[in-house]
Formats: sequence, C-alpha cells, structure tokens
Amino acid sequence: MRRYSPYSVFLAGVLVSSLRLPCGFGPYFLVIGLLSEKAISVEGLMLLALYNAIVVASFLAITLSVWRFSSGTTGVTPWLSESKRWLKLFTGSIMVLLSLVLITA
Repeated sequence: MRRYSPYSVFLAGVLVSSLRLPCGFGPYFLVIGLLSEKAISVEGLMLLALYNAIVVASFLAITLSVWRFSSGTTGVTPWLSESKRWLKLFTGSIMVLLSLVLITA
C-alpha cells in the first residue's frame, strides 16, 4: 500500500462501494420494507442479522483461506486455473438450487 496515495485508495473504495451497491443492498431494502410495515419486527431483525452473518462469514472464509493456504494471492491463482471446471459446476448447481427454492416458495 505504500506505493499508492491515500487519495487513490479512497477513490478505489468509493468506486467499489458504488458498484457493489445494486448487488448487495437488495436484502437491506427488503428488511427495511418489512420493518416499515410494523413498528418493530423480530423476524425482520433476525433476517437482517442472518444476512449480515452470511456476508461477513464469506469474507472471513476467503481471507482465512488465502492466509492459510498461501503466502498471498499468488498461491490461489494456480489453484483457480486448475479447479475452474469444478468451481463453475459447483456455483451453477447452487444457482439452480436457489432458483428451484425461489420458484417453489
């Protein structure tokens, strides 16, 4: 980080946050809508806590696995290129499963 100025790092953070906003804030708006219907809803607060726990757990899992299995992101790159087919199968299966859950719910 010493190579970059604090201003460029700040601008990169603003850019990433603004691009992530449409993808990540849907559940927040859903829970805010649920909470606005009732003065306070334990169900809505529990959904918000669950969403936050899942988001934080995924970030922690990525960070810890990069730290544990390699000295940096350079160790992850060969593994990703080797496992690309299996990762696509896994993520595609999860998307199909989630679609089925949403259709039947």
